[in-house]
Amino acid sequence: MSSYGPLTIVICLTFFTSLTSYSVEDYSDGRPSAALRLEAVDQGIVLRHGHGPNQCDDLGARDVWVFEADGTYHMHYDAAGPNGWLTSLAVSKDLTHWEKRGPALDFGPPGSDDAKSASYGITYNDGAQWHMFYLGTPNVSRAPHYVPAFPYLTMKAKSHSPEGPWVKQRNVTPFRPTPGTYYSATASPGHVIKHGDEYLQFFSASTQNHLIHRTLGIARTKDLDGAWTIDPSPIVPLEEQIENSSLYFEEENETWFLFTNHVGIDHYEYTDAVWVYWSKDINHWDANNKAVVLDGRNCSWSKRIIGLPSVIKTGNRLAIFYDGLEGQTLPPAGDVSHMSRDIGLAWLNLPLKPPMDQRASAPLKSDGKVYSTGGVILFPVYGYDSEVRKEEVNFYAPIPADLPLHEKLDKLCWVLRMFKFNDLPVQLDGIEVRDGKKVARIHLRENATTQKSWKTGYFQGSTGGHFTTVTLRKTLLQPDYTGEWIDCVEFYYEGKPVADVWDHISLTGTFCRGEDETSVW
Repeated sequence: MSSYGPLTIVICLTFFTSLTSYSVEDYSDGRPSAALRLEAVDQGIVLRHGHGPNQCDDLGARDVWVFEADGTYHMHYDAAGPNGWLTSLAVSKDLTHWEKRGPALDFGPPGSDDAKSASYGITYNDGAQWHMFYLGTPNVSRAPHYVPAFPYLTMKAKSHSPEGPWVKQRNVTPFRPTPGTYYSATASPGHVIKHGDEYLQFFSASTQNHLIHRTLGIARTKDLDGAWTIDPSPIVPLEEQIENSSLYFEEENETWFLFTNHVGIDHYEYTDAVWVYWSKDINHWDANNKAVVLDGRNCSWSKRIIGLPSVIKTGNRLAIFYDGLEGQTLPPAGDVSHMSRDIGLAWLNLPLKPPMDQRASAPLKSDGKVYSTGGVILFPVYGYDSEVRKEEVNFYAPIPADLPLHEKLDKLCWVLRMFKFNDLPVQLDGIEVRDGKKVARIHLRENATTQKSWKTGYFQGSTGGHFTTVTLRKTLLQPDYTGEWIDCVEFYYEGKPVADVWDHISLTGTFCRGEDETSVW
């Protein structure tokens, strides 16, 4: 979302085929949402928990890291077994069919930093040997789940082969949580890349007071077997509530894409989506440049839980691995919510392009005029001002200029649904010609998955009803647009024309342009 002038903003959107299925998540505690989407196409589960060597993953498979070596794909995943969680190995030739090999690491000795868990193994090959940065902790929950608990620590191992054996380097301490910093509770491993003459690690950081806040930071070193220096500030604010990282560099537009796991809240906190941030400069990131890649709306099997991502390029596609919990409902709170995970695979076509590449660059005013720039038409969306006293342009919706009329109007309906009416459907049912006039039929429907209702939220109350009328009629009729557009609009509610039974809305009849958008035709 970018500012254009003192009062008006432009909502920057990437449009998709199934427009009516997407909404912006509104979290109960006000944590930031991602308004844009860079949609992955989900393939489904590719590795189920259970039947691993020596029951290593009988209780769950999650927290995945996938890498390629010598034509074979290797997957490290957290295998929840009878004694706790260990990073385990599976191998594949096609990213879909996996052979489980069992734990790649073992628990440390009693009293050590990884005595209770040695999990989430991130790898890097420097050309001579393999390095693993893994999560260790001396604390876990009670049997039988043994869920790792704070502090999450970054630890180190080495191998001459991607398949191990891995030798733990107990004399190497990459970095540790530090009181009074943004990584006071957690400093756990993340993606390692070589940048110039140094290595960067995008590690997970968190603080814990009465609430946990999460973000990512950059740690730097010139020696993979030495200590790392942590940047004094995170790449995005702690309020973003993200953890874990997997990066991809798109050479075509010289853009970095950082995939991460978002933590949402609904009665309790849980990982609800894969987000992506993008930047031209790997050292500087903008929290506004983010989008949802995968969540319950486009995941085919896990509708509430979406675990951390690992991405890898194959051909002209980017594979996105993640974990989830099969089903439609949120599991009970507590340890059980972390268990019984499986690993899924989704895809993005390459090259990747930031959704915000469709944003407008022209300076705008809150004058209700329609602007055009860079092949995009900026349609004003009307509503009430901050004091709920008068009508104004709330924002502009960018829509590609080369789309036919019905697609432009369909996308404008989607904008109204997502950004004005809390995911309540505003659907274009068709455009017909009557007496030489193009009349659009707009259907308003209820949505059982939202907390709002047309009847109780937008049709009632003198002020609310008035601005519902203004937003729908004036936004859809676009009185100042001089290009091809509809002449009139009619509104339907749940299959029938809007009845004249609500005192505070005026949506009954046929409303036309050029007549102050209020006359009935």
